[in-house]
Amino acid sequence: MINLEALESRLATVESQNDIYWDIKRCIEEIRTLRATFGPSANGTWPTRLARFRFFDYKRSLELGRKRTFAGEIIKRRSAFTHVEYQFSYFFHDISFSATIEDAFKGCRFKMIYYTHAWWRTVERQITPEQELCIWVRAHSINGKKYDLLGLGSHATPWRIIVPHRDRYWCSEADAYITQPHIYTGEKTEITPDELYQWLIANPQAA
Repeated sequence: MINLEALESRLATVESQNDIYWDIKRCIEEIRTLRATFGPSANGTWPTRLARFRFFDYKRSLELGRKRTFAGEIIKRRSAFTHVEYQFSYFFHDISFSATIEDAFKGCRFKMIYYTHAWWRTVERQITPEQELCIWVRAHSINGKKYDLLGLGSHATPWRIIVPHRDRYWCSEADAYITQPHIYTGEKTEITPDELYQWLIANPQAA
């Protein structure tokens, strides 16, 4: 269960009260109301929100005319899905979070993405507002971290000769990390997009 008082203390030190600040404040108040109305979130009586994992099918994208990419060509050796985004619910404006090397961020970032193309495959999960706030806070804890280009090479062969960087992330590693243990309950987070997808399919509503 998230410590709302500690989170509010952290918010008090934030100088810029931007949209993210007010989203978290709003979520804190909602959680307080839900706790008072329904009791602890673990008792299963809370209303839920819809979160989504969006997996990028590299082969399908090439068939539809998208250009090849450096990262895609490396990751496809070990994973048919070459990228994954975690998409928050409507409460956080359906914004997505992941790590990428293919746009200006070159690392972990939030981004508004419109999933209109047929190369995305979606896995949905129902989560409580308290779980989503925990995931949101954890995503912010690694937001801005650099992309693990060296660790990406660990997927080029089945032997994992290259050791991933401890303080950098690739896409599925970042999304496994932020959703653990509220959605993803596997032991390791250094996994490929395929491994994350397979885990989600094999473990519906695991948390």
